[in-house]
Amino acid sequence: MIIGIVFLIIEISQNTTATENEAVFALQSAISESVLIAATNDELFNVMSKIYENRELDHQEAFRAAIYFSSTMALFEYAHSQYEAGLISEELLKSYEDDILLFTNSTGFSKSFWKNNRNSLTEKFRNYVDALIAAQK
Repeated sequence: MIIGIVFLIIEISQNTTATENEAVFALQSAISESVLIAATNDELFNVMSKIYENRELDHQEAFRAAIYFSSTMALFEYAHSQYEAGLISEELLKSYEDDILLFTNSTGFSKSFWKNNRNSLTEKFRNYVDALIAAQK
């Protein structure tokens, strides 16, 4: 009986570790793919350059940027939810904080994006991002 319980504890521990590793891999892969898209898509790269140079965007560029920002923020929200579920470490979540601030509080466009699109994300994640922004001030 005791051997069975010990075996079950070991099995659960191994399954938990495997699940955590899968969550980290999936998250890192998705974020890497997002960065690669921005780096290899000339139109998106040019739009992002304009944003971080605080240059004016036309309507098409603003729309393209908003879509990219939305999808990237969804990835960061996913990271936050994985942290809340205990599947990724606080250290990994914290490694994304500068990027989260880049997308929400670094330029006129990013601040406007966050103000106008924040409600598309969960309240828990919005509160997390707002705390990051407040701590930056």
